[in-house]
Formats: sequence, C-alpha cells, structure tokens
Amino acid sequence: MPATSIQCCRCTNPDQAVFFHQICNQPEGKGLALGGILCCWPDTRVDNKNNILKHNPVWPGMIAYSEAIWCGRQNASIFEDLTPEYGTMEWKYFREFENRLANHRDRFLRTKRFHFRNLATCSGK
Repeated sequence: MPATSIQCCRCTNPDQAVFFHQICNQPEGKGLALGGILCCWPDTRVDNKNNILKHNPVWPGMIAYSEAIWCGRQNASIFEDLTPEYGTMEWKYFREFENRLANHRDRFLRTKRFHFRNLATCSGK
C-alpha cells in the first residue's frame, strides 16, 4: 500500500489515526463488535470540566471510532500515521469518510466545537 508522509496525523488529525486503527483485531465488522469505550483524558488539569469537549477532538473521534469498530479495518494500520497517497483506493475511502464526517458535523453538531481538518485534499507539498 503506497503512502505519502504528509504529517503526523495524531498531532493534527487524530480522527485519521482512529479511523485506520484495527480495533480489537477486527478485520471486518461482526455482530459482536457493537461498540466500545473511547476515552478522553486531558494532558493538563482542567478547572472547568465543561471545557474538556471544547479543547479536544471528541466528536470527530467518536465518529471515526464508531465507523472503525462497526466496519473493521484490513491492513490499514500503516495509515494511522501516514495519509494515503492521492488517488489510491485507501485515499478515496478516507476522503469519503471525511465527507461523511463533515456531513455529521453540519447536520447534528453545528452548535458544538468540532475539531476537524480535512487531510484527504491536502497535497502535503
């Protein structure tokens, strides 16, 4: 699987790392892989706990995690840190996911802080 190093997605787009992660070694979605626990542990002390969701990419992370666990992932762990090369099947799959992610943001989470940067369309050059 060709990959182009664009940037460390865990720093700029953690939903990519979650999206391509093979959760519980599930290569495909199964009837027993219905969900899981996605934790958000801030690295620093937060005086006002209501600010945790404002300062962390919880919403896009939940959507990426849900899709990864419901659908499974095959041979995708290389893309936890690298964005798939433009035009490849993996790139198209990720671009489709980012479009769905933006759709969820626009339809259901319009009033929430939604940390998301579209990486599929970045050239990295």
